[in-house]
Amino acid sequence: SSGIVPDEDRAVVIANLARIMRERYRGHPVCGPQAISRILRILSDHGEVDLAAAWMKSTAHPSYGYMLSFGHKTIWEGFSDVDTSVVGANSIVQSEFQNGANWFQETLCGVRTDPNGPGMKHFFIEPKINTKLICIRTLRFRTM
Repeated sequence: SSGIVPDEDRAVVIANLARIMRERYRGHPVCGPQAISRILRILSDHGEVDLAAAWMKSTAHPSYGYMLSFGHKTIWEGFSDVDTSVVGANSIVQSEFQNGANWFQETLCGVRTDPNGPGMKHFFIEPKINTKLICIRTLRFRTM
């Protein structure tokens, strides 16, 4: 949480975000890839892991699954359609927007760095359980 919403109002704001996503936007956040990591984390940290996971699994537009449905193995510049016939159309390689992948590691696997320490010197293991998830596996970490 960034502190923008006062603590006493946070639960209501998050409940409204989840309700609006479900009712108006078929479970999709209304933002671009730049904001998605914050939305996914806020939802997951406040009891809405299932909503976040449903969006991550979706292949409807806009979603990461939609991007993958085209056979792409990269993350696009935005959630708009990529017209590959137009030179200079939206970029389909935007590694700085890999926040969806980070969500899997940080939320479902529960491996989060300590924001008060350097790198992975100190980290937390706190998986958030999705009620529809059967299995998740993460890579092994080696320390030096």
